[in-house]
Amino acid sequence: METGPGVHYFVTDRITWTMGVRYHHISNADLGERNTGINEVLAYVGVTFFTPQLSLTQREARP
Repeated sequence: METGPGVHYFVTDRITWTMGVRYHHISNADLGERNTGINEVLAYVGVTFFTPQLSLTQREARP
């Protein structure tokens, strides 16, 4: 399971700085004898690149 807030700060229309915090839980869902589980809080920072979208007419015109 993973959940948490994050933000994108647009540098240009296709590039963003990405940052946030996540709560992360890993376990065996009590399927085995031992189910110690791992809980973590993760911070992340990155760069996101968005590809340009083609309009419907551009998609139809492609070979």
